[in-house]
Amino acid sequence: MGNAFSAMIKRGRTTLKQATACLDAYSEISIKLVEVNLNQALALVSKHRIYAYDAYLLVCAMQSHSPLLTLDQPLKQVAESLSIKILEV
Repeated sequence: MGNAFSAMIKRGRTTLKQATACLDAYSEISIKLVEVNLNQALALVSKHRIYAYDAYLLVCAMQSHSPLLTLDQPLKQVAESLSIKILEV
C-alpha cells in the first residue's frame, strides 16, 4: 500500500492527505494470513504465463472459495477460466 501511494503522490495523482485517509481506512480492514499451495501456484504460472503474485491471489481465491477483486483484465480472464467468481466494483 505504501509503495502504491508513494507512486501516486509522486505522479500528482493524490495528495498526502488523501493517501493518509486511505491508509487509515485500510488499517481498519481485518486481514487473515493464509498459506498458499506453492505447487498449485507454480502450475498456474506455467499454464497461464502469469506472475507468481497473481498466481498466489488465484490460488488463495480457489482455496477459500472467495471471489477475486481486481481491475487487472488479464488476471480477470485467467480467473474466469478457472471458474473463480469476480467481484465487480
